[in-house]
Amino acid sequence: METNKIINADCLEFMATLPDKCIDLIIADPPYNIKKAEWDDIPDYINWLGKRFLECQRILKDNPCQKPMNILQRLIKTSSNPNDIILDPFTGSGSALVAAERLGRYWIGVELSKEYCAIAKQRIFNEGNGRLFDPYEMENK
Repeated sequence: METNKIINADCLEFMATLPDKCIDLIIADPPYNIKKAEWDDIPDYINWLGKRFLECQRILKDNPCQKPMNILQRLIKTSSNPNDIILDPFTGSGSALVAAERLGRYWIGVELSKEYCAIAKQRIFNEGNGRLFDPYEMENK
C-alpha cells in the first residue's frame, strides 16, 4: 500500500480498494450536512455517512478507541472558548468530558452503555469540579 500521498477521490471508493484491517488509526471530520457550502449539502446524508463508517470499520485494525488527554484538551482549547458547551454524543469513558471540565467548558455527555456511563461519571467525580454533575445521581441510576 502506497503511503504519504494525497488522493483526489471519494473516500468510499478509495477505501474499497484497501484490504481488511490495514489501517491503525482513522481521523475523520466528515461534512456535517448543514448546507453552508456546496460540498456540505448531501442528499440521503445518513445513508451516505453510514456507508463510509462501515468501510472505516472494515479497514481499521482492532484498536481500543482511547484518545490521549493532551490531544483532546488541545482540540477543545483551540476549537472552543471558556464557558462554551461541548457535546460528546458517544461519551465512552468520558475522556472528552474530563478535558472539557479541565478547560472550563460546560459539557454534556451521552452514552448508551450503563457500564461506560458509570465509568464516565466516576471520572468526572474524581476530577473534583463536576459543575454539571451531581455525584448523588450515580446512586440513583
